[in-house]
Order: sequence, then structure tokens, then C-alpha cells
Amino acid sequence: QAFASSSRAVDLQSIMLQVDQDTPPLVGPSGEKRARKINVAVCMYLFFARAVQYAIASRDFLDTYIMDISSSNEKVGQIESLCGIAALIILLPCGYLADRCKRLRLLQYLAVAKAFPTLMAFIAVRQKNLLLLQVSMVLLAVVNGPFEQVLQVFLVDNTLPEQRTLFLSRKEMLSWLGTAVGPLLALLLVNLHSDTSWSVPLLQNVVCAGLVGYLFVEPAVLLLRNAHPATRDDAAGEVASLPDWTQEVKCGIRKQWLVPVWTEIMWGGTQIASSMSLKYIPLFFRQDFSMSPSWLMIVRVLENLGLAAMNFATPFISAKTGRAWAATLFIFAGAILMLGVASLHQTWLAATLFILRTTFARANVPCVQSIIFESVLPKHRGRWTAITSFKSATNGAGAWVGGYLADRTGDYRAGFVLTASMQMLC
Repeated sequence: QAFASSSRAVDLQSIMLQVDQDTPPLVGPSGEKRARKINVAVCMYLFFARAVQYAIASRDFLDTYIMDISSSNEKVGQIESLCGIAALIILLPCGYLADRCKRLRLLQYLAVAKAFPTLMAFIAVRQKNLLLLQVSMVLLAVVNGPFEQVLQVFLVDNTLPEQRTLFLSRKEMLSWLGTAVGPLLALLLVNLHSDTSWSVPLLQNVVCAGLVGYLFVEPAVLLLRNAHPATRDDAAGEVASLPDWTQEVKCGIRKQWLVPVWTEIMWGGTQIASSMSLKYIPLFFRQDFSMSPSWLMIVRVLENLGLAAMNFATPFISAKTGRAWAATLFIFAGAILMLGVASLHQTWLAATLFILRTTFARANVPCVQSIIFESVLPKHRGRWTAITSFKSATNGAGAWVGGYLADRTGDYRAGFVLTASMQMLC
């Protein structure tokens, strides 16, 4: 009888201490496994659908629209910088909340909160109100950054350690497939428009169509379920959940801390370097090669299909070379190809090398994320993801530097060379 009472107490405590208590837990191994599968599937859909929406509403067409109504490359970079700083301010407290509060409920709140700035952005684009657009983009950054952060932690929570590299690779693959589908839909919208040149009405219609996509994306959060009861909370149990190599000491520091910190520093450096040039790729192809919106969308589709294919292959490559070496080789190859883009003056060659550059340079992400999440205790994942989001602000600074160089030199290629040089050093 005493054993039964103790067992019931443990079961009750397990249910009360679960990470997310917003929906009824699916008790038992089969119910937990089913809930995990549902959560992984919904998370994958959200990464895919959000990428589609972003590719239409917040990428090439929005940047070109801001450039056309402000007549300043520096303005494009300034708005990106403001968005990065705003995301930085909110990500740290949100990371703390992700570890202390219910992650599922937090995702639901953020999904609802996105409706207001999305509506603001729609009105600002239709009315050509640059100030209102700037405010709405900052508010969207405040919501989108934490949502992406918590969603990724929620996905990791629902995957087993030995499957983490695979699922993170599939997440990246679907994100880039979504980023490829976005330009296809934008291409369809361009061809349905009476004026297929880079006109302001065309840019307005495409961006607004992307903003309306919110209705088909964030509501999927309601399908997420609570999947797992709480794990052991003692220190020995937490350490045991990490792989053995994390307890090794290098340079007087345990690898549990040395590896993720050093990885984040190098990863952040490559992302800052990329932000100096990637924001201006559509403007570069329009100015230097007179590329039409339709052809730019074709380049984007091929670029992102290449990324999806490479991310599918990344687990097999990293299994042969090791995750760290695979990430290093991907970044270095991307830097070499970026130098090629900066030096070419033939449209098809520059476009081909740019597609290959992105395909290799971004294939490192699943390897890097897998290394980091493997080194961090589950209860610290939200805060660690928030700390890594310091890159959001520095990315904005990189975009401002790229815009400054473009305005002062009259050429986007200087930023491309600087990007490649920094990535080689990292």
C-alpha cells in the first residue's frame, strides 16, 4: 500500500512538473510517442510555411520597395539594424521565459501577438507610409524572433538525442524548400500583374499578398500538444543526459561550455559577414545585370532548392567527416564562391555561382545547431537560444555596413569581397 501511494505521488508530481501543461498530456509510452510525432510534424509545417510567407512578404520585394520609396541603400540597412536591435532586446527575457514558463502557451501567445504588426505592415505598404512600415517591421521582429526561438527549442524537446542532427537537417531542408516555394508564388503574382517591371504597384501587391499569408501559418500552433512528462531534476541526472565528451577538459575549460561558446562565436562571425551582402543581392542583380523580377524569382527558386538538397545530404556528409569539419568546409567553400560572384560580369555565371555559394554556405547550420544543443542542458535551451540571438543585432549592423559601402562606392561588390574575407577568417 505504501509503495502504491508513493507511485501515485510520483505520477502526480510528473504530471504537475511537465514542461507544458496547456493541453492534456498523452500518458503512456504510445501516447507520448504519438504526441511527439504530431508536434514534430506541426513544427516542420510551421518552419516551412513561415519560410514561404517570409520569402514573399519580407525579402526581395520588401527590400526593393523600401529602396524605391526612400532612394537609399543605407535606409534599407538602417531598418534591418533597428529590427535586429529590437529582437535582441526581447529575445533574452523571452529565452528566460521559455525555460521558466510553458513553452506551448508562449508559442500560442506569440502567434496571436503577430496579428497586430502584420495588419500595420499591410496598411503601411498600401499607403506608402515609410515611418509606419518601419514601426511595424520592428514589432514583427519583436514577435518573429522569439517565436522562431521557442519553436526550435520545442522541436528539440520532442526529438531524441540520436535523431537531433537528422531532424534539424530536415527542419533546415523544409525551411529552404519553403523559401523556394515563396519565389514561385511571387513569380505567379508577378505574371498576373499588368506591369511586370520593378514598379511600386507590383511591389505593393506582392508584399501585401505575403502578409495575408499569416492567416494560413500561425494558427497551426493550436495543433501542438504536450508530449512528455518532466525528467529528473537532480544535478546528476542532468549531467548524465549529456554525452561523455562534454565532460572532457580542454584549455582548463570543460567542453560542455567551451565547445558551444566557441562554436557560437565562429558562427556569429560568419553570419555578420553574410549580412553585409545578402540583403543587397536583389538590388545587385537589378542594378548590375538589369535582371527582371521574374528572373530574380527563378534564381531564388534554384538557390533554395539547392539549399534544400544540400541540407538533405548534410547528415550523410557529417557522418563521414564529422560535424565540425563538415561545417568548416561548407563555410570555406561558400566564401570562395562569393569571391567569384564579386568578380564576374556575366549574368548567368554570377547567378550560378551565387546559387552554389548559398547552397554550400548555409549547409553548416544543422551541424552547428546539433553540436550546440548536444552540449546544453535541456533546462537551459531557451536561455541559450536567446543568448545566441545576439547575432540578430550584429546582423543588422552588418547590413548597415553593407549599405554604407554601397552608397559610398556606388557598387555592391565591395560588400561581397568583405563578406568572403571575413568568412574565410572565421
